[in-house]
Amino acid sequence: MDRKARTVFAAVQEPQNSSALWAIGIATVLMLIVPLSAFFLVRNIWESDVGAAVAAVVGAQGIIGLLLVYAFNEKVGAKMESRAKRE
Repeated sequence: MDRKARTVFAAVQEPQNSSALWAIGIATVLMLIVPLSAFFLVRNIWESDVGAAVAAVVGAQGIIGLLLVYAFNEKVGAKMESRAKRE
């Protein structure tokens, strides 16, 4: 195993990175599901391709917004201090 791979693996194992990776993973799955679902659902209900495209874009922007809110509200320093006290 080369040095870069060990560094990436070690970074994934750190607690503050683990929660961020979970958030990114969930957001990635939602970015696949929500826009496609919104597009086809709206297209079937309203039979409008433009409305369906707008719904897909709004869904994608909502997920990005939620990810940004999560990232800015994350308190990594406080989590690390509480874990250090427990250990």
